[in-house]
Amino acid sequence: MLVTLGVKPTRPDTGYGYIEVGRRANRRHPGLHVVSRFVEKPVLKVAKRYLASGKHLWNAGVFIWEAASFLEDVERFAPDLHRALAPLRERPRGRNKQAVASAYRRAPSLPVDVAILERSDRVWTIPVKFAWSDVGTWDSLADELGVGTPTGRDAALRAGNRVIAGELLAIDAKDNLVWSEDRMVALLGVEDLAVVDTGDVILVTKRSSASDVKRIVAALKDRGRDDLT
Repeated sequence: MLVTLGVKPTRPDTGYGYIEVGRRANRRHPGLHVVSRFVEKPVLKVAKRYLASGKHLWNAGVFIWEAASFLEDVERFAPDLHRALAPLRERPRGRNKQAVASAYRRAPSLPVDVAILERSDRVWTIPVKFAWSDVGTWDSLADELGVGTPTGRDAALRAGNRVIAGELLAIDAKDNLVWSEDRMVALLGVEDLAVVDTGDVILVTKRSSASDVKRIVAALKDRGRDDLT
């Protein structure tokens, strides 16, 4: 059995993966449910529906399982990973930092959810209520840092703007998020944007699309711009 912890969502976040909760395991374990399916980063409309349904949890990426059970499913569903780990299995007492590093380099780059959990027929979830964030989006970072709270004097913050770093001048602008350490950001007549100034690149995107920044990173690599941050 492979168990993943599912966090009760507090908002329709499009930057997180979701777990669709299925039937309960049995009377002895009323908190344990079968996982019907995993959903990766839904669009906002779908995320709102998940929040309202009460049948979906955030996938926290926190797991409980026996190593033997997990490795059985690795062999079954991720043969390339199983082969990469072979030297560590063959010489369990001779493991060292170099051997682990070598196995890591040979292993395919796949999330455990995609490689194993979405394919296995013995995955269960336990709904949990503790505070959690993977700090994987600009919004979640702002929440964790506790920034952008209205003070009663700052009109920009009263309009729902969040300033993680830097100085913001906002006129008829609301619900924007800003990170700029070296220069002021001035916003006029816009809303729901994320503006991130790293010094050599300025990212401007809808806040709902901020988690797709990997598409920008891939495009920069295609242009050979590995010098940009």
